[in-house]
Amino acid sequence: MSDTSVGHFSLSRGLCIALNLMNINGKVCDHVRSVLRTYDIEPKPLDRMIDGYFRHHRELNSQMRRAIADTAFNVIRWRLRIEGELCKQGQKKPGREQIIDYFLNNAPFEVNDAPPKDSPDVVAAYYSLPEWLVKRLMKQYGKEIAYRLMVALKDEAPVTLRTNTLKTLRDDLLITLENAGYDVRPTEYSPYGIAMNARAALGANESYKRGLFDIQDEASQLASMAVGARPSETILDACAGAGGKSLMLAMMMGDRGTIIASDVDPRKLNELNKRARRAGVESITSLALDNLGQAKKYKGKCDAVLLDVPCSGTGTLRRSPDLALRLSESDVAPYAEKQGELLREYSTWLKGNGRLIYSTCSILAEENENVVEDFMNESGFSPLGKRRMNDLGIDERLITPEGYFKSLPSESSMDGFFACVMTKAESQ
Repeated sequence: MSDTSVGHFSLSRGLCIALNLMNINGKVCDHVRSVLRTYDIEPKPLDRMIDGYFRHHRELNSQMRRAIADTAFNVIRWRLRIEGELCKQGQKKPGREQIIDYFLNNAPFEVNDAPPKDSPDVVAAYYSLPEWLVKRLMKQYGKEIAYRLMVALKDEAPVTLRTNTLKTLRDDLLITLENAGYDVRPTEYSPYGIAMNARAALGANESYKRGLFDIQDEASQLASMAVGARPSETILDACAGAGGKSLMLAMMMGDRGTIIASDVDPRKLNELNKRARRAGVESITSLALDNLGQAKKYKGKCDAVLLDVPCSGTGTLRRSPDLALRLSESDVAPYAEKQGELLREYSTWLKGNGRLIYSTCSILAEENENVVEDFMNESGFSPLGKRRMNDLGIDERLITPEGYFKSLPSESSMDGFFACVMTKAESQ
């Protein structure tokens, strides 16, 4: 899910009641069946699929859309658990209709950090997560931490905003949003962040239209802070996506400097360009990966290179529960291989004393510590260090002894995130 999306979260008891009052077993349920039928035929990111569905059903009002989206997401969120319960009842291969009906009759589901048994199959069914992922989390973190983490992955994900300090201050924006009727508060770790205590539509908000803020998870904001961007620097954001981090880097540089934002998907860069215009940012040059050669004059001359690499996304399962069904264990090793390739390729864009920033939204060591440590062992790079990461504004509670930034949704309200800032050993 992109950092521009609010996402779809767990159903509260109040919303369950509201859905029943709307006759969810009627119109809403018909639409949910249609959405999930399409998903089962060709599983794709569910948020995009639902957006496409709504484009073809413009007659649906906002209340219906929210009910359909929330229900579809939560059926997917709890699908593995529901299938397990239905199998216990003697249904060998539960169908879509049975799964939806079971959800409607039994939601909301609850979990805690004490599953019925320690066996991975029981734990996986209880937390409605793939057994392979459960085994990896238990092995990496130990049972106690893994259980807390799995509970957090079923929680409602917060909506977090990032103040655009090119146009306003966080305290002023908080007052503006409160006066507009939003329930908001400052984030705990990011000095730019604003957390919403209640979900609300933002697209039509005047402050949003004026570019006073954007939507960006607090962990993503901290990973951007770890870049240490300064005015007049040249920075390559090599896996920019829709540009949330590029925009924050431009803000931290006072929009004075050069940011080259590249991505394999030109459509994401088109979104970045729209967001940059709204934010009043002019220092970003977006180039599709095929056109990155146009920036070759900067190769070997960049002050920093940010690699927010493609990954499993396991740190964002609260926001994208369908990812748990689409991701397989065999996907992890290819991700790690590609991540190492990207580090080797884009480290050549740095000047001698430049900073290489590697980040993921994964909670798996295979994509985080293992990747950067393999790269550092072969390249002569080393981590920036815990003290210097703290100097960049990263709270020491989120810095590992090795000097990595690491957040877990079980320890904070943030997504699972990892970042390592590296420099050549001789430059430290």
